[in-house]
Formats: sequence, structure tokens, C-alpha cells
Amino acid sequence: MKKYFLYAFLLLFVFSCSTKNEKLAKSVGGEVKDRQLSTDFTDDGIKITYTLGGDIKILEVSGQAEAWKTNVTVLAEADAMAKLTKFVYGKDVSNSQRVNVIGKSMENFNDNLIKSVYKGDEVPTFTDKQIEDEINTNDLSNQDLTRYQREANVVNDTIIETLTKISSSGKLQGVRKIRDFVKDDGKTYVAVYVWSEKDLATSNFIKQKMSGNNN
Repeated sequence: MKKYFLYAFLLLFVFSCSTKNEKLAKSVGGEVKDRQLSTDFTDDGIKITYTLGGDIKILEVSGQAEAWKTNVTVLAEADAMAKLTKFVYGKDVSNSQRVNVIGKSMENFNDNLIKSVYKGDEVPTFTDKQIEDEINTNDLSNQDLTRYQREANVVNDTIIETLTKISSSGKLQGVRKIRDFVKDDGKTYVAVYVWSEKDLATSNFIKQKMSGNNN
């Protein structure tokens, strides 16, 4: 009888491990480089959703303006576009730090994959503050930071290419407002804009149709 229960337990254990490994394989399997994650740079009002392969899926930026002004929506949009441009073409120190943050986000993302915490249909988000605290408190070596930079450089380069692509005659194409709200007891108007490859393609398609160029 004891042998029976022992065999049953072993069978259950093997089945459980097999199921867990299969679940992990589904989560990690396929094109891992196409898994999406986000890095939220809270102070800059920028959120980047990208893949491990370095493709930019969505750029999200928030713009603000004083709510009492009559042209508040135009001012908020101008603020958002200025933030996005400054974020990409800002100071070298800031760019280097952003690359480290993206690289650390990618590492945390991979850790979550290995631990099977990440679900395949979710897009995990890491804030810059969380990652910066982790980098600073752990007193990471230059070798660690170099590794993060190497992992994240492809994303950083793609961000620059993306902004270059969507810029035309000083105007950002494929950008649309997804929501707006007021804060600070109604004193500040905030508008949130997003850019995606799909929105850009739609914008270019409409432009071609309107210009009569169907080639």
C-alpha cells in the first residue's frame, strides 16, 4: 500500500513538473525577442513599449498646459512634442542613464520570464525610478552598466530612428491624442499622445489617397 502511494506521489510530482515546464515553455517559447515590455520615464512624461528585439511598438508622451488658457490643447500638444524631442536628443548624461534603465528593464523582464512570473499576454512595465534605485543601491560595476548599455543600445537607436521617421517639416506624424484630464484642482490640463507604426502607416496611406498618389 505504501508503495502504491509512493508511486502515485511520484507520478503526480512528475506530472506537475511537466505541466509547469510546459507552461513556462509556452510563456518563454516562440519568438522571445518579440515579447513586449514598457519602460515608464515618469519625470519626462514618456512611456516606451518595445520588444526585446528592439522594435518600438508605442511611444506615449504627456503634455501639460495651464487650464485657464484658451488655446490649452495646442499648448499641451506642443509641450508633449517638445518633451519627446528633448527626451531623444537630450544631454549625453541623460541618454546614457536612459540606456542603462532600459537595459536593466530588459534584464528584469528576462528574470521574470525564467521565474515564470510573466504571463504571455501581459506587458510588464518598469518605471525609471524603480530601476534607478536598483542600479544606485546595488553599487553596480562599470562592467554591469556596460552590459546594460549593450543590451539597450538597439532600443535607444530605434527610438532615434523612429523620431526621425515620424518627423516631417517639423511636425510629428502618426501621433494621436488618446486621453486628457485636469489635475491640481483644475489648474493644469494634461493630454496624452501616442505614436505607433500602425498609426504612421495609416497617416501615410491617407496622405497618399488625398494627394492622388496610389503607387
